Amino acid sequence: MKVKGVLETLINLKAINDSRIPSALRDATVKASGYVLTRLQQNTPVDTGRLKSSARTKVYPSAFMALIGPDESIAPYGRWVEYGHHTRSGTWVKGQFFIQRTVLETSRGVDEIFRDAIRIALR
Repeated sequence: MKVKGVLETLINLKAINDSRIPSALRDATVKASGYVLTRLQQNTPVDTGRLKSSARTKVYPSAFMALIGPDESIAPYGRWVEYGHHTRSGTWVKGQFFIQRTVLETSRGVDEIFRDAIRIALR
């Protein structure tokens, strides 16, 4: 899933030749990824706690990007909890959509983190 608005802003900022911008965006990427990770952990349903504790973030500051979500090597069933699944007996277990809910809840906050970082860098 992509958060719209931030990408367009980043493309426009590449046209600005100001050395403070990349540094501010790298810092904002790290801060935003921490913010989203915290909300993801709060939204993750808990049975054993393994799925919640598997939440990770991999930050690529030079690309102004972060991958955030459950570590599939620790909790490979995260996608089934997210989207739903059939049990062995054939009944349907509804998805929890905790990742989708996190994206919706944090998109405005992520935009604000990037806007504030840019505003401060351009002072």
